[in-house]
Amino acid sequence: MKPIKQQHRFYLFQQLIWGVLFSLLIAGFIIMALGALLTDKQIDQQLKQQARSITEGVVFSIEGLIELGNTGEGLIELRNTSIIQRVVQNYATLPLVMEVAVINPQNKVLAQSDTFPTRLSFSALPSPFTEVLDQAAQTGLPTSFSTRIDRHSVLVSVLPFSNTLFGQANRRGLAIVILDADALRKQAVQALSITVLIYIFGIALTLILMAMWIHRILLRPLKQLRNAIVSLNSIDQFVMPEGLPNNEIRLLAQSLKSSTNQIKQYQEFLHKQAQALEVAVQDLSAKNTQLDSALSELHHTQIQMIQSEKMSSLGQMVAGIAHEINNPLGFIHSNLVHITSYVQDLIGVIQACQEQIPQFPITLQDKIDEIDLIFVQEDIIKTLQSMQIGTERIREIVLSLRNFARLDEAKLKVVNIHDGIESTLLILQHRLQATDHRSEIQICKYYGELPLIECYAGQINQVLMSVLMNAIDALDSLNQRSKTPEIHPQIKIQTEEISEQKIKIAVSDNGSGMTQEIMSNIFDPFFTTKPIGKGTGLGLSISYQIITENHRGRLFCESEIGVGTTFTIELPTHQTR
Repeated sequence: MKPIKQQHRFYLFQQLIWGVLFSLLIAGFIIMALGALLTDKQIDQQLKQQARSITEGVVFSIEGLIELGNTGEGLIELRNTSIIQRVVQNYATLPLVMEVAVINPQNKVLAQSDTFPTRLSFSALPSPFTEVLDQAAQTGLPTSFSTRIDRHSVLVSVLPFSNTLFGQANRRGLAIVILDADALRKQAVQALSITVLIYIFGIALTLILMAMWIHRILLRPLKQLRNAIVSLNSIDQFVMPEGLPNNEIRLLAQSLKSSTNQIKQYQEFLHKQAQALEVAVQDLSAKNTQLDSALSELHHTQIQMIQSEKMSSLGQMVAGIAHEINNPLGFIHSNLVHITSYVQDLIGVIQACQEQIPQFPITLQDKIDEIDLIFVQEDIIKTLQSMQIGTERIREIVLSLRNFARLDEAKLKVVNIHDGIESTLLILQHRLQATDHRSEIQICKYYGELPLIECYAGQINQVLMSVLMNAIDALDSLNQRSKTPEIHPQIKIQTEEISEQKIKIAVSDNGSGMTQEIMSNIFDPFFTTKPIGKGTGLGLSISYQIITENHRGRLFCESEIGVGTTFTIELPTHQTR
C-alpha cells in the first residue's frame, strides 16, 4: 500500500473556527439590526415621556405663579411675566430641550426661552404648527408631533392650562416644549456602538475559548489519527495512536483498525483469486490460440479439399473426354493413310483409262463433265491432307488435356515447365480470341533456358491457369470500361533461371492495374473484384498456398495504375523431402 499523498490542506480546525465565526457574525448583525429598530422606538417613547414631563412641570409651576399673581378679574398682569420667563428659562436648560414657551389664550407669548431671537406672535408661526396649537387651545387636550425646525428633527409637546386660569372658558393658554430628537438619537447610537464593541469582544473571547476547547477535545486526537493513517506503508501496519480520548474518536480508530484487518484479508483473498484468474486466462488464451489455429487450418483444408475434389472431378472428366476422343480419333487418323493411298490408286486408274481410251462414250463423258473430274482429282488430295492436319491438331489438344489433368502425376515428378505453360495456353485458346469488346489477345513468349524442375505438375498447371485467367479477365474488364480507342491487349510470359536452385515465371498484362489496397488483399480467401457470379475469390488464394506451402516458393504481385500487372512465380528446382 502506497503512502497517502496530501494534495490539499483544508484543516478541520480552520473550517470549524470560520464556521462558528460566520455564525456569530450573522447573529451579531441580526441583533444589531433588531437593536437599531428597537432603539428608534425607545427614542420616540423617551422623547414623548421627557417632553410630557417638562410640559407638565412648566404648567404646574406657571399655574402656581399665575394663581398667586391673579387680579380680581382672574387675569395675569404683564408685569408678572418676568417670573414666568424665569421658570421657562430654567426648564430650557434641561438636556435635549431646544425651546420652552408659554402662550395665553389671545395667542400672545407670555414667556419664551432664548432660543428664538425675537418674540413672535402665535399667529406668525407656520400654518400646520399654528393649527395644531389652536386645536389644543380650544379642546384642552394635550398633543405632540414630530417636525423639523432649522434643519433639526424635533418633537413638539403641547399641554393646555386649565380653562379657568386665564379667565376664559372657550380657550386656554398653552405650554410648549420642543426637544432635540437628533441629539437623543446621537446618544442612542453611541450607546449602541459601545454595545456592539462589547459584543465583538465577547465574540473574540468566545472564539478563542472555543478554539482551545475544540483543538484539545477534537482536533488534536483527529490529527494523531490522521498522521497514523498517512504514515501507512501497507494496510497491515496501522498502529493505534496513544492518548486518544475515550469518545467517538477512539471508537473511530478502533473501527479503522478492524477495517484494515478485514481489508488485508480481502486483499489476500483477491490476490489468490487474481492469480487463479490469471492462470485461467492464460489457459483460455492458449486454447483460443489453438482453436484459432485449428479453425484456420480446417478452413484452409476445407478449401483445399473442395478445390482438390473440383480439380479431381475436372481431371477425371477431361481424361474421360480425352480418352473418348482419342479412340475414334486414332481410328480416323490411322485409316486416313490407307484412304489416301486408295484415292491415289483410283486417280492413277482414272488417268490410265483416259490415256487408253481417248474418247469416252457420250453418257460417260457427260457424267465426267458434271462432276468436274479434274477438280475432284486435285481437291480430294487437298481434302485428305486437311483431314490429316485436323486429326493431328485434335491429337495435340487431347495430349494437352492429358498433360493438364496429370492424373498419373499426383506425386513429385521432374517436368518441363514450358510444356505446362503451352498446355494451359492451348486450353485457354478460346479466351484469347477476339470478342465484341476487344481484339485478339497477343501472347508474347520470352522463354529462357530452364532446367527440369521437381514439382507437383497438376498443381503447377492449376496455378498457371489461375494467373493467366486473371490476366485475361483484367484485359476484358479494361476494354469494356474504356472510352478511349481500343487498346491492343497483350500478355507477356517470361521465364528465366535465377540461380542453380531457382527459376522464375512472370506473367504480365497491359491492363488497368490495381490499387495498393487491392494488392494487399489479392491473395486473401474469397477476395474478388469481379461481379457476383464471375469469380469465387479462391483461385489466387489456392495458388498462393500451392506455391508457398506445397512447393516452398514465392508468388507475388506488382501493379501500376494505367500500366498493368505482373504476377511472378519463383520455384525451387528441387523439393526437400
